[in-house]
Amino acid sequence: MLRSNHVLLTLVFLSFSAVACGCVFSFDENDCMSDCADPWYWECDVDADCSNGLCEGNVCVAPNPSSCSTDSECAAGYICDAWGSCVEEQTVVTCSSYVDCGPSELCEAGVCVPAYCYGDADCPTDFFCDSNNYCREPGYQPPATTCTGDRDCPSSCSCSTDSVCLPDVCAANVPCPVGYTCESGACVEVSVEPCGGACAGGELCINEVCVADTSCGAGCPSGETCVAGTCVVDVVGDCVVNTDCDAGFLCIDGACVQDAVQCTRSCECPLGEECVDSVCVSPAPVVEPVPCANDCECPSGQACVGGFCDTDNCTTNADCLIGEVCANGQCVSGAPRLNEPCILDNQCGLGGLCVSGKCQFVCADETDCTHTQVCSAGHCADNAAGGGECLFSADCTAGYCINGYCMASCVDDSVCGSGEFCDHGICGPDWRPVAECMANADCAAGRTCVDARCREACWVETDCAEAGSTCVAGFCYGAGE
Repeated sequence: MLRSNHVLLTLVFLSFSAVACGCVFSFDENDCMSDCADPWYWECDVDADCSNGLCEGNVCVAPNPSSCSTDSECAAGYICDAWGSCVEEQTVVTCSSYVDCGPSELCEAGVCVPAYCYGDADCPTDFFCDSNNYCREPGYQPPATTCTGDRDCPSSCSCSTDSVCLPDVCAANVPCPVGYTCESGACVEVSVEPCGGACAGGELCINEVCVADTSCGAGCPSGETCVAGTCVVDVVGDCVVNTDCDAGFLCIDGACVQDAVQCTRSCECPLGEECVDSVCVSPAPVVEPVPCANDCECPSGQACVGGFCDTDNCTTNADCLIGEVCANGQCVSGAPRLNEPCILDNQCGLGGLCVSGKCQFVCADETDCTHTQVCSAGHCADNAAGGGECLFSADCTAGYCINGYCMASCVDDSVCGSGEFCDHGICGPDWRPVAECMANADCAAGRTCVDARCREACWVETDCAEAGSTCVAGFCYGAGE
């Protein structure tokens, strides 16, 4: 039944010197009344009370069209996704780390975003879905990656004259790396003043460019110094010896820093510190995992492992990038790319051995070799059962040479092995979340598309029908999700 407190609006206009009554754009007349009213704001009990036939929450709402091309064609609170369907606009959830976000989400620029996206509509407001299917904040730029040729760069990227991998055509969802800007589809270098040794807190001046100091994870805040991997408070003033500092401080690297407090429990430490190895220390800053699709998207010295940039130190050569070896727990450059021509062992650099005219790694067992090699006669050799390492696609018996490994080529998932999918023409491990739905329209009545699955709404676990399910943020999640 139509209630009495509806919104009314009447427009009187002249047409051919006669007075007539009509409704302004988006307003309509209801069968029960002669006045003009906005059908979006009529109160209702059932669909029949609304001129458009849709009653939700005792309010007449405008239905979404079956297809769309722009956001303006959708109802309020909905946007047009990449598949031409009106979907609910993503709610922005702030975060300080990934633990503040829901399942299958990451904390990106202080906002929870899905770990995998299909279009801008899957991302929070103002974020965009890049060419690698990750939600990125406005103005995001990937780190610059050096190269010696196009083979060092991912697909759709080329090695510039400045020896940096740049996208062939840049756009809003294909941004240029740091230090470059997109102009008319091309990445152009931005002139940067040399740092001259002066950088912000948590940064170092290397080759006249400010870079993050990773010795303490993401670097220390301003006013703190990294000591043995821990951020400690600085004291203003230079020093040479400990006596140059105030009581309770030590002179470390020319700066007075707070001396460690002995402890047995964290409650004995100053506020904000914890007891580690009988010493009060400030907790290390939380380092967010950086999502990636290939090594090109990771900072120098890191590799893309399982969809994230790996920052761990090494224990064997297999933990390092091609062209690096593991020395004293750190990946260092020095060894040339595998299979480069040689005559003498010293042409192969640190950890290298010249075998049959090609450089290989010296090894004691398989742990010293890459995952596609075996240790044979004291040196690493390609495993006949694996893809093998390569420089060019011609080095492979089939497929292409990608990131130094022979990989099978594909046009769709059907030609890839179990647990793999076709990623930009190359078969690789399938790390994508299982997508049961793209929008609510893909789900049965009573279910909502959340995190790519059709889910039941819930208040408590008992509202979920599936055994082992839990109620998370108002929706049922199955066991193990």
